[in-house]
Amino acid sequence: IILQGHSLGTVKVIHYLFQGEYKEKINKLILLAPFESGLPDNLSKSTQESWKKYTKMFEFSNSNCDLSILKQIKIPTKIIVGDKDECFYPTNPKDFQKIMDLLLSHIPNSQGVFIPDALHSYHPNEDLMSQEVVKFINNR
Repeated sequence: IILQGHSLGTVKVIHYLFQGEYKEKINKLILLAPFESGLPDNLSKSTQESWKKYTKMFEFSNSNCDLSILKQIKIPTKIIVGDKDECFYPTNPKDFQKIMDLLLSHIPNSQGVFIPDALHSYHPNEDLMSQEVVKFINNR
């Protein structure tokens, strides 16, 4: 199984990686455009509680940011971010590399790439993002 999540979905796939029914069958992880934010208000209280420890890993400007869970990821992981992503690190958009390096240093066996001129949705370079995903999946 290869898990891929985009935006808030990156939190969901990491949650599933550790809590999911088939967690032992997951062999690769793709994080597309993780974002610096908390959980949306419209999630149920039980979902918010369940996910709380996972969302802290992407709150880069918060002193409570907890990257320790990322160190527990043992499978090959690819992080793909648009270099114009308005959600990746909005508190300091000129320093994306700093946050990418932070993520990569906390996830063993990880690699990261920036898609040039791409927004949070990867527009206008969705094809470049897709090529990176396929390359990672095919690399055994």
